[in-house]
Amino acid sequence: MAAKGKLLGRKLLTQVATIVTPDTLLGWYRRLIAAKWTYQERRAGRPGLMRHLKALIVRMATDNPSWGCCRIQGAMKNLGHQIARSTIARAQKEQGIKPDPDRPASWRSFLRTHANMIVGADFFTTEVWTMSGLITCYTLFFIEHGSRIVHIAGSNYHTRGQMPTLSPSGLSGRSSMNA
Repeated sequence: MAAKGKLLGRKLLTQVATIVTPDTLLGWYRRLIAAKWTYQERRAGRPGLMRHLKALIVRMATDNPSWGCCRIQGAMKNLGHQIARSTIARAQKEQGIKPDPDRPASWRSFLRTHANMIVGADFFTTEVWTMSGLITCYTLFFIEHGSRIVHIAGSNYHTRGQMPTLSPSGLSGRSSMNA
């Protein structure tokens, strides 16, 4: 009735419609059009993790404190659930569960942890005056990252385009330099 009333117009509706007013019919029409273009509200993005899966992740993490995200992910896969490691970590964080100790650390924390085992090697040059003139002397050195101790391995004169051949033989007896 509302759709037909719109086609007739206000003037003709006043003559034909005796039960309802033209404004009522036009209001019905407006609601009809609004209902056509009203859609159910949909969330944007990916759906969240189901509550029972979150509860299962939290239960696995609390019952097995030594399990990390990868181990929980494997257990969930065995149960038929494909869940990303980052999703498991997020679910644990939301519940206040601290992250697992096996999580990859930053480069800074890696260096701090392994500082006593890291040794750097490089050359430096020194210009030396000799009877035959100015000669470049190449020196091989090692530096212990943890203690910052520098060890001079040896020097060699670089002549006629030959690369210096040095070996850290003097350092082989040091406990911090053993391989």
